[in-house]
Amino acid sequence: MTQGKTLIWGFYDQGNIGDDLMAAMVCELAEQAGGRPVILTRNPRFADMGYATTDSLQGLEVDRILLGGGAFFKTGGPAASAIERAIADLARFMTENGIPAFGVSIGSDGVDTLRDLSPARKSVVESPCFRGACVRLKADLALGLPNLAYLPDIVLCTKEATGQFARLRVIDPGPDAPETLINLSRRSALQIPRALWLARGQRAAFFRAHTGPSPTGGELVLPFFRDVNENSINKALGYLQRAPIICSSKLHPGVIAMSFGNRFVSISPRPKTLAFLRQNEGTGVSLAPYLAAISGFLNGG
Repeated sequence: MTQGKTLIWGFYDQGNIGDDLMAAMVCELAEQAGGRPVILTRNPRFADMGYATTDSLQGLEVDRILLGGGAFFKTGGPAASAIERAIADLARFMTENGIPAFGVSIGSDGVDTLRDLSPARKSVVESPCFRGACVRLKADLALGLPNLAYLPDIVLCTKEATGQFARLRVIDPGPDAPETLINLSRRSALQIPRALWLARGQRAAFFRAHTGPSPTGGELVLPFFRDVNENSINKALGYLQRAPIICSSKLHPGVIAMSFGNRFVSISPRPKTLAFLRQNEGTGVSLAPYLAAISGFLNGG
């Protein structure tokens, strides 16, 4: 079993419950595989949960990198944006130090070929240190990268992970928890009447999927409605487990609800959400194949 330190890299500064939950699960699986994972993030909630973190690549010594979650295959924003700069820094860190990297449950958003990727993202996947990935959309197998394998979105394993890993235990919000959670981005404002109609006669609340010190979700709330705005992943999971229905324009709050056996009503779905729902209807998912992939990579694969 490897004893080297493993960097868990992803978009973990935005308080996104989906990406952050992925980071925690990848961290747990890396530990099971014998690694010593550390998450690159400035968000304190990981440390609060008991995970090792670092806020900089400067002077960091690791043997492996796991790209954990998020829509990595995309055009990206301006090269000067914080995210694109962080990805460019990752590419330099990988290549200059010769550190192998492997993606776990990464996806795409609006790209069909590697030519569509932003320069920073392309520099990561075209680096000689990139060892492949488990992709969460079957269509991404056609991107032309070596060593790609399809595994369903790891967030579908949330229920299993919360039962298996103590740091991911669910904190129950109690019997007065909302029966319907509404999670809408600003671009879906016209869908508020539909969401409220679906919630008629039930305890309803607006749910924030992006929380913490620097949220970027642009999510809608209404006056006089309950607002579930939990920075704690464990407490947020409690609301998603309790609510029989979640109406969401985002993917991962609904996927988390699905993992608990609850209903996900997709509002104004983006193409990646539609693709996910088509290929995962009735899918049974286990953490075992993710552990096998991570173990194979960390132990010399």
